This record gives sequence, structure tokens and C-alpha cells, in this order.
Amino acid sequence: MNVQKRVAILARVSTEDQAENTSLDTQVEICLKEAEKQGYKALPEDIYREDGYSGNLSIADRPILSSLWEKYQAGIYDAIIVYRQDRLSRNLGHLIALRDNSLKVRRCGTKGKGFILVQGSLEDSPEGRLQSNILGSFAEYERESIRVRTLGGKKKLAQDGKYFGGHILYGYSWNRRKQRWEINEEEAKIVRLIYKWYVYGDNESKPLGSTKIADKLTELGIMTPSQSKGVPIGKNSKFPSHWSDATVQNILKNTAYIGKHYMWRESHNKQSGNKSNHDVIVSPETVEKAKNVFGDESWFETDNFLATVDMLLWEKAQ
Repeated sequence: MNVQKRVAILARVSTEDQAENTSLDTQVEICLKEAEKQGYKALPEDIYREDGYSGNLSIADRPILSSLWEKYQAGIYDAIIVYRQDRLSRNLGHLIALRDNSLKVRRCGTKGKGFILVQGSLEDSPEGRLQSNILGSFAEYERESIRVRTLGGKKKLAQDGKYFGGHILYGYSWNRRKQRWEINEEEAKIVRLIYKWYVYGDNESKPLGSTKIADKLTELGIMTPSQSKGVPIGKNSKFPSHWSDATVQNILKNTAYIGKHYMWRESHNKQSGNKSNHDVIVSPETVEKAKNVFGDESWFETDNFLATVDMLLWEKAQ
């Protein structure tokens, strides 16, 4: 009696793939047909959907793929079917590591078939590896091209005073009907209070440090920016109720509150360790220094935000 071998289906889409007509359901449907064609069995629980995960992330940053990989290593699956190579990874280094390790002896003590592509091949031969590496290089190039186009679009929107995605700065709101940034007066009151406490102190003491300001805001029950904007943070997607000194410091340093908002390109953020590609907290002096290194086009100032804090007060806080 022949035992039908079990296979897993892996499908992935992210924002970088929006231009492609390869939805998760489409990928799954195609992969299920391939599984049946090759004599494999795939149950509903064997389908792994990665929605919103970039193909450039490592396996450690892709929990669904990580879970699938552990089950493959345990021998639960004989193979993993993927629609196309770039659905597995757009990063050549990650792709090679996954491809090569999937064909080695697993922790269960047996070898599996590794990744099976519906389109393309990950054949374990010199020719197959060469073809895979070439396709991987093209996938990396395509990803960078998409990123450049996306960043260019965001820059144009920002320069035109439009909302271009991402978190909305505390103290401001985006008016969809009028297509403009407006001061959120409830939040702006807190921003001004933070500056006042930091420079002059409250009614009971001398100037307060950022930690004391954070504690005082928490004690007063004032919602944190995360709570106010409805934006969870961290891996567990929580809404912290306690203000942090880092949040206070970011508000105190942000030039947007005096009407000067700076943006820079993501490639330069990586070199500085800053993961944001829009709401960068810097001084005009830092911008000028960076322009000398990266060029004038890398940085630009937008005047989309009305000042919520007096210039003199902001300067005293620096």
C-alpha cells in the first residue's frame, strides 16, 4: 500500500507585490494543483499564508515561514511547494540558504525534497543552482526598483503637502476632505505642555526632565501617542499606557512642531540605523551635514505642518 506523502503550501504577498496579479488565493490554488499533479497530499492546515511580509526578510523575521521550516525539519512534510522563487525570498543570500539547507539531512534524520516551484526550478545541480542564483539576483533588482519608485512617489506626495502613508505625527491630523494637514488641538495642548514643563517647569517645581514629564503625563491619565492615534507598537502589537522618556524626547527634538519637517531617503536611514523613511527627527544643521555626504536630493524640507510650538520655546528646549 502506497502512503501518500504530505506537502506544505507556502504563499506570500507584501506591499511591494501590489502591482502583481498573484494574490494569496491564486498562489494557493496553483500550488494545490501542482501538489495533486505530483502525487502529494495537502490538507487545509498545510497551507501557510504570509500576508504583508517582505521577501527581503530573513526566516527569523517571518514567523509563518519559521514555523513551517520547523515542521519540515521535524519530518512532518516531505516537501514545500511555492508558486515562484520570489514568493520564497527576494534576497539572494536568504534564498540560497533556504534552498541548500532544505536538501540536507533534516533533524528528523531523513532528507526531504526541499522546495518545489510551480514556475522555475531549484534543481540541485550546477545548472539549476546557477539559474536559481540568476533569478534571485533579478528578484533583488526588482525589489530595489519597486522601493525606489515607492520612495519617489512618497517624496512627491510629501512635497505636495499630501499624506504619503506611515504614522501620523502626534499633534496633527490629516483632513481627507480638504487634503491637508491640520493641528489636532487636543494633542497639540499636550505637546505645548511638554515643552513648558521641560523649559520652565510646572507650577510646583523647576524644569522637569523627560523621565519626570513622562511619569507626570502617565499619572494624569493622558493617552500616549500610540493610544491617541490607535497605532499599536512592538511585536505583541500593544498600546502602551505609560509615557516613555524616549517619546517625550522625540517630541522635544522634532522640528515639525515649529513648522519644519525634514525627510530623507530610506537607503540613508539604513546607514544611520534609523528605520523610518519619513518622520525623521533632526536639526537643520544635521540636514546640511548629510547633504554634503549624500547629496542635495537625499534630504528635503517640507512646509506641510503649521507650527504648534513657539520658535523661542523650541530653541530653549534644545
